[in-house]
Amino acid sequence: MDTSLIPPGFTLTNHILYGTTNEGQVMHLKLQRPDKKNAMYSEMYDTMNEVMLLAAKDPLVKALLIYGAQGNLSAGNDLKAALSSQKQRSKESFVKMFWDTVTFPKPLYYLVQGCCIGVVPPLVAYADFVYCTEDAYFVMPFMALNLATEGMSPITFPELVGRRKAAEMILTDVTLSAKEAVAKGFANGIIKGSIETEPIIGDPTKSIPGLKKLLQAELGTLMRAKELMTQGRSLERLQSVNKAEMDVVTEIYKSQLFKDTVDRYMKAAINKGNPKL
Repeated sequence: MDTSLIPPGFTLTNHILYGTTNEGQVMHLKLQRPDKKNAMYSEMYDTMNEVMLLAAKDPLVKALLIYGAQGNLSAGNDLKAALSSQKQRSKESFVKMFWDTVTFPKPLYYLVQGCCIGVVPPLVAYADFVYCTEDAYFVMPFMALNLATEGMSPITFPELVGRRKAAEMILTDVTLSAKEAVAKGFANGIIKGSIETEPIIGDPTKSIPGLKKLLQAELGTLMRAKELMTQGRSLERLQSVNKAEMDVVTEIYKSQLFKDTVDRYMKAAINKGNPKL
């Protein structure tokens, strides 16, 4: 991204653009890697963690809004980086990113445009509000990549979309469309038309439903309400599953089977005109 296009008060670090608008009440976290459809690598996870912590502690911020550049949320994990010695995903930063999402104390919004692939749908599953554009879709190609599940998806997806739809998504890589995501309760709604996200969403209260009203509430009231809504969640169980998944995934990443599978997957994706990761 041309640094001259970065809005005043915003920072671009490791392909993460962040800063606040609406008098400091909305923290934006934008995945800014459009040439890779915002695919993620280790340092991006680290920066996401840092921004989430910043938003959680800032006394002015009432909501965190996450979205992607140029019409996509994210194509998931950068597969080339996953197999290279550079920018590999560290287990610690990845586990922390999920845990920061699960325990984020303020309202968390995701705007999903275009692709939401791989490990990203499990992240979105922990948001308080999810809004999609009509072209949005969610897919977790765990089976196609010979991967284990990630992001505690075996717990969250049956709760959100039902056991059988979750089985389709996790065990057979079925894609969830924006329309079906709303019907199943995975997303709040579909935003019709296009949303201008370049360089940022200037005033998200004009495009994200309900955000304007939410910002009128007192921060302490919002945080107490969210805490009460989520207090029945078994954090110990989620933490145990999260760590167990990453132990398995870390070993899979070292295997020749995974390397061969990724190579075939990437070639097939290129042939179909999908993200060249």
